[in-house]
Amino acid sequence: MNTQKLAPIVVIPARNEAETIASVVKQVINCGMPALVVDDQSEDTTGEIAKQAGATVIETRGQVGYGTAIIAGLQYAVSNDCSHVITIDGDGAHDASEIPRIFNHHISNSCHLTIGDRFVNINTEIPSTKKWANHFAAKLFNLVLDTDLKDVACGFRVLNRQFAESLLQTGDSLYPGFGFAYSMIAVAKQSFDFCSTPVSVRYDGTILHCTNSQEIIDMLTTLSKYSMPEKNVLKNISKIHGIIMHGEATTVLFDESQLCLLPVPHLKAYIFQLQNQVFLQQKAGSVVDFRLPLK
Repeated sequence: MNTQKLAPIVVIPARNEAETIASVVKQVINCGMPALVVDDQSEDTTGEIAKQAGATVIETRGQVGYGTAIIAGLQYAVSNDCSHVITIDGDGAHDASEIPRIFNHHISNSCHLTIGDRFVNINTEIPSTKKWANHFAAKLFNLVLDTDLKDVACGFRVLNRQFAESLLQTGDSLYPGFGFAYSMIAVAKQSFDFCSTPVSVRYDGTILHCTNSQEIIDMLTTLSKYSMPEKNVLKNISKIHGIIMHGEATTVLFDESQLCLLPVPHLKAYIFQLQNQVFLQQKAGSVVDFRLPLK
């Protein structure tokens, strides 16, 4: 092992982020940390621009996906004796200048995993479609894993070396899609300490912020692995999985909210909307009810 003092590295998974990657890399370097861009088989010049901005760039092999990119970043970090891995998205949604604060929070709380929380404080600039998509994911995750997290999908995270090594030794870590974001927390819950901390987030208002259908399927597939078979929640997750696979609308009922999942066929995506109390009798597509007692 390298006898030099171990240091953290910032891993930036990126696919077709040529417009934003240089800014993200420069912000990371300005924080005094090395930037590793994992180019997930981009069809644009993401990798070249990242190198010009000062990042080390590696490329993924095999299946494209968030999990594949993060795993490649973890492998690089562990093989280069990095003490911690900080992950941040390459699309500019995160403010990389927050890295020192989040890293210090991680260290002071002696956590193995720290998860950024975009929703702990009400931010009126967060598009409602993103807010309710996360609400949906967090509700299901908390039901399955018996946690109480407000944000389970944020890509702004800190992992210590021990936890990174554990993920690389875990079968679930080989899952290539976005489900890895949820598997990471599930693995942490089994035998590691994890916490969350507020992070800011910014979204481009010129973009319709849908949720990719495959991302939803990845999440549902992952949660199915951790859900007890006898629980009604698993039956409901399987039902939603089938609905999304067919590109149909659905209304999902929770104790305190009613969400409408509306397909956007030409984008292969969904829009999540909260139903107003006045129109609770109005349902979109099949109804999936999580208010039923869980056995």
